[in-house]
Amino acid sequence: MANYVMKQEKKKKKIIDGKDNLQGYVMKPHFKKHQNIIELKEIIIYNDDLKKNVCQKRFNLLFRRMTKIVLDVIKSDDTTSGDALIALNEIDRMKKKVIDEFKHNLSKEEIRNMYRKFTLLQKQLQEHIVKLNYLHNFLETNNEKTKGR
Repeated sequence: MANYVMKQEKKKKKIIDGKDNLQGYVMKPHFKKHQNIIELKEIIIYNDDLKKNVCQKRFNLLFRRMTKIVLDVIKSDDTTSGDALIALNEIDRMKKKVIDEFKHNLSKEEIRNMYRKFTLLQKQLQEHIVKLNYLHNFLETNNEKTKGR
């Protein structure tokens, strides 16, 4: 059986199911406003299985986005090491955000697995940065040798 906590902000009415002291996962819904739908500011999930599923789906969505960014940086011929460093910083920021957001709602093993996935993306991007720097240095030294008399 699902538990719900509903708040109505305009009239200051609250429907509480005795769950004030429990920690729940807070979600802010993102959907278009319609005239016949109740406006929701946030949803708090108390059920452990539901919290776990929502957190896993949210992580998978973020991880897919970060993987797409990394693949775009690696596959692009116009990528510089600066672009790759920006993507590397974005991965580091997302990793910290995900760990902070999910640390109360998931087990340590699940968080450790998420951390490993982001670390793998970071390593791939760092290897690509090293390749770009090596290629850049190689081309510079090659051009210097051919410029002489």
